[in-house]
Amino acid sequence: MDKAIHDDNKDWFLGTLNNIVNNNTITIGITIFSHGFIISGHLAGGKEYFDATAGEFSALLNNSGKVENSFIELANRIYESDSDNVKNGPLSTDYIHIKNAKFINSSTNDVLPNDTVWWRGRISEVSGFSIGVINGDSD
Repeated sequence: MDKAIHDDNKDWFLGTLNNIVNNNTITIGITIFSHGFIISGHLAGGKEYFDATAGEFSALLNNSGKVENSFIELANRIYESDSDNVKNGPLSTDYIHIKNAKFINSSTNDVLPNDTVWWRGRISEVSGFSIGVINGDSD
């Protein structure tokens, strides 16, 4: 069996969904459970994550786009390369990216933060998930 499909530390179906969003310009409404938190938002590609957060980091550091350009270059190397050993390699398949993420403490039902944010996490740390976004949002 293909190791990408049979890795005991990762859910193969979540990995498949992650590959779909990494290779297309779509998002998928998703709610995951990880380390006592429920994270709900839209599963998005890694390139979209790096492109979106590049400007935020650059503005935060007030460095006239140097960090932004570095992030974009990194995303292009990982997610747009024609080389099979880079595209969809470990760097692009081990992590998932959720935009418009809301965090819910599973023991108190508190929602954190009030505003939505990007979330990046390791697929092997997700203990469960469902398709769809909590609070009635649709994809």
